[in-house]
Amino acid sequence: MKLNVTKISYDLDSNSATTDIPVELGGNDSTTGQYVSARLIIKAEDLDTGKTLDDLTKANIVAIAKAKLVKEVTPSTTTA
Repeated sequence: MKLNVTKISYDLDSNSATTDIPVELGGNDSTTGQYVSARLIIKAEDLDTGKTLDDLTKANIVAIAKAKLVKEVTPSTTTA
């Protein structure tokens, strides 16, 4: 299933520095009727050392959001 980014926004502090980046993703497979809709928030702790949220390009944001989605929906070993 192809995931598309449907929205990227930026939350800023009083100095106009980015505090987090909410990202919305969606996708569907019309042949199977399955769909995915997700909203993730990229925070500074999601980045490599030395990077800031203000350093990210759109391509970086999309890659981080897709990787974070996989991490969030992957069951932990303690999940029944």
